[in-house]
Amino acid sequence: MRVKTKGLTLHIEIDEYPPDLRSDGGLNTMLCWHRRYNLGDKNPYESSRDFYSDKELQDSIFAIRKVFMLDHSGLSFSSAPFTAVDPQGWDSGVIGVIYIAKDNAKRIYGDLSEESKQKADNDLIAEIDEYDRYHNTQYYNYYIEDGEGNPLDASGGYYGDSMTEVLEVMRDCAEKEYHPLFDKAIRQQSSAEM
Repeated sequence: MRVKTKGLTLHIEIDEYPPDLRSDGGLNTMLCWHRRYNLGDKNPYESSRDFYSDKELQDSIFAIRKVFMLDHSGLSFSSAPFTAVDPQGWDSGVIGVIYIAKDNAKRIYGDLSEESKQKADNDLIAEIDEYDRYHNTQYYNYYIEDGEGNPLDASGGYYGDSMTEVLEVMRDCAEKEYHPLFDKAIRQQSSAEM
């Protein structure tokens, strides 16, 4: 998509190098075991058996969830089995775990109560959902040029449920002086989506 106004040009493109969702680690740890895919965080365990055998680690875990994957015309991830779409389990199964350690949980939730455990569990589910979205979403970037083609601004890693939503998020992140470009793009996209 390309939009021009007041001597400026806004370019919207597919982001070929979206941010790696798991690259900066985070408060939760996702460990996966798959013979063909490198998924989740850096995994020091050869197998899930090794993971579950580490008694010291097991004692430090506050909340844990299984990570399920469906490998059929792409990868999908969930905190629950894919029995509705793969009842026989030919293309799906447990490929790992995501957990939060007690020290991180106490820092985030303030205590290790049952209420905090429920919040942690909900956050683990949300993180698996985000990982699924990361693997199944098109990411976009933008760059803005002046009339001579000189770059003025650029940013990437944007996604949303619709292109209009993507453009709105981009606009909100861009400098105010560039908002008219995004507003024009949003109007054009909204018309196209009707």
